[in-house]
Amino acid sequence: MTTGRAPEIDEDLHSRQLAVYGRETMKRLFASNVLVSGLNGLGAEIAKNLVLAGVKSVTLHDDDNVELWDLSSNFFLTEKDVGQNRAQTCVQKLQELNNAVIISTITGDLTKEQLSNFQAKIFMVGSGALGCEFLKNLALMGISCNQNGKLIVTDDDVIEKSNLSRQFLFRDWNIGQPKSTSLDAVVNALDNVTARMYIDSRCVYFQKPLLESGTLGAKCNTQMVIPHLTENYGASRDPPEKQAPMCTVHSFPHNIDHCLTWARSEFEGLLEKTPTEVNAFLSNPGGYATAARTAGDAQARDQLERVIECLEREKCETFQDCITWARLNSGAPFWSAPKRFPRPLEFLTSDPSQLNFILAAAILRAETFGIPIPDWVKNPAKMAEAVDKVIVPDFQPKQGVKIVTDEKATSLSSASVDDAAVIEELIAKLEAISKTLQPGFQMKPIQFEKPTMHL
Repeated sequence: MTTGRAPEIDEDLHSRQLAVYGRETMKRLFASNVLVSGLNGLGAEIAKNLVLAGVKSVTLHDDDNVELWDLSSNFFLTEKDVGQNRAQTCVQKLQELNNAVIISTITGDLTKEQLSNFQAKIFMVGSGALGCEFLKNLALMGISCNQNGKLIVTDDDVIEKSNLSRQFLFRDWNIGQPKSTSLDAVVNALDNVTARMYIDSRCVYFQKPLLESGTLGAKCNTQMVIPHLTENYGASRDPPEKQAPMCTVHSFPHNIDHCLTWARSEFEGLLEKTPTEVNAFLSNPGGYATAARTAGDAQARDQLERVIECLEREKCETFQDCITWARLNSGAPFWSAPKRFPRPLEFLTSDPSQLNFILAAAILRAETFGIPIPDWVKNPAKMAEAVDKVIVPDFQPKQGVKIVTDEKATSLSSASVDDAAVIEELIAKLEAISKTLQPGFQMKPIQFEKPTMHL
């Protein structure tokens, strides 16, 4: 992206943008020349927003022709465009959005000369080992190398002798020098409170403005921190999140947050907590049994039942066993709105979402048991064939089931006067099962991590 002389701003047309961005930012925006490479769904969205915003020019680059499936993601395309270049077919409809924006296309490979016309301004945080590698790669690619480009690096650390063994941009005579120059303001885009508190404390110490922002599910927040003018991020804390009652989550969910809470609870219970309990028993059977007897309550009984179920009825030895577990695994009834009956789903291997659910569950289950994942699972037809082999028994309603409706309940466990006797029976059964396991058998608990992609 490059900038030049900015035209006058049409205040009637851009009054709302002026109120949000300010006049100086709008002038820079109107002077910008932007290259958009790739006119698939995301590229089309970006190009549309840039043209509506009123940048000086947009250059569209795409060397692919329109295929029929492109029509499902790029709303500028029609069936008559199939076979034509993707960038060229978008020009007319984009131009209709804003005649003040100059729109051009590049349909072949991008050359170094063409890229040099769109120099970026980059802000990089950290110039340690990885930062040095990024700087090297950016320089080799010619990023920010002409008079319109700019690359800003910030790092509040100083160069130490130990840095010389892995950060190739520093030399002996640089020891003790700062790794970068200072900065004027900070923008937070962090995903945890601990990091936010740290950055906030540094901004307070160095008296730097901070734009704090964050998201949590469907909610978001922003906070502008100005030294000597506003309170800082750490000066106040949000009230604790109200947790949905267990009866609502497991029996009467009526919004997406309840569904997410239930799914997260199922993940942790099936793939982390139960395997961890299994390993705790296998590592010290005597101590585990003693702890269960000492507790002598419904929770101890439930833990023993889950461990026995995992090592007996639901034990997996092959990947097909994991598919069977995923197909037959049933959670608590999950209702679609307050006090309304659920609508049972008919399982169809022809439904990609249902088949992918079974695949994901089977892969996760295989990981907990240390079972290799075969290559054929990537083939939907073979995966569907494996799922069809599972014999699903006819549904039989359980007798004596009680749906919890007490909104103050924090657990779905039910106490019993016979807990102690039941626990003794379960311990004896668990000890017998343990003798059938291979020596050294252990499970692998899986912790839920947002960046992890198990597929």
